[in-house]
Amino acid sequence: MFASYLLKRHSTTQLIFDKYEKIETLGEGTYGFVSKVRNVHDKQYYALKMIKGENDSDGISSTSLREISSLLKLRHPFIIKLISVENKVDSLGMVFEYCECDLSKYIKNHSKIQPKVIKKWMKQLFSAIEYLHARRYLHRDLKPQNILIDKYCNIKLADFGLVRAVTIPLREYTTEIITLWYRPPEILLGATHYEASVDIWSIGAIFGELAYGAPIYRGESEYDELLKIFRVLGYPDEKEWPDFTYLKNRIRHSLPVFEKENLSQKFEVLNTSGINLFECCNQYNPTKRITARDALHHPYFSE
Repeated sequence: MFASYLLKRHSTTQLIFDKYEKIETLGEGTYGFVSKVRNVHDKQYYALKMIKGENDSDGISSTSLREISSLLKLRHPFIIKLISVENKVDSLGMVFEYCECDLSKYIKNHSKIQPKVIKKWMKQLFSAIEYLHARRYLHRDLKPQNILIDKYCNIKLADFGLVRAVTIPLREYTTEIITLWYRPPEILLGATHYEASVDIWSIGAIFGELAYGAPIYRGESEYDELLKIFRVLGYPDEKEWPDFTYLKNRIRHSLPVFEKENLSQKFEVLNTSGINLFECCNQYNPTKRITARDALHHPYFSE
């Protein structure tokens, strides 16, 4: 439950952790809520994420502890910076650099995003993910809502609650990862062994959304999500993705055959190399997806 965190009065303003003045609430969730705050000492704005425990006895959730632990180790220009962790009595807060909005809101507010802006953000996103993957971290929840935009129009990858380090050899992981519209087909079909390629699929879905102006795989259930993917990419070739033969038998519904969409028409703002990079990210076979490192050297970014 939430502990009372308003700890001191400063004139007519209640201060959080004795130094932060709340400006407005930015968002709420099962974790707690995020507020825009101003530090009364340095006069700078920050985002303060107040954390609540899972229940009265468990204290702070494993999700929050995982996020704190990972962000304290990560420093990259396109990953959100954790400024400090504030702890007083039974209150815990994470103080982040403040960003103006997230990518989801930006897409909704702009009918068409300039190709050069899409290219800039995609390169920054691949750079952040390459940094994570090189340290054997998987983000596992890439989506526009978790990509923030700062005042310089640079992205900041955020929300590391589902991040985890990959073990060698691979072991089974939970399939309760990645928001539905950005979840790769192998996870939708129940695969429990996965690596960095799950993040790459999500990046491809985000790339497509930036180019199209709306989510491209807007499924309402796991089965419907598969159909939405098939409608865009066509029915999987079992020779190209042998595991599909086994995985498709794990679901109870039949999977209709769709032809691949004309991606040049769907993504009018992308040139040929841009469409190729999208296809490299959204390969059905996870072993054939491009790596973040190779993506940074893709011709799309040098044209």
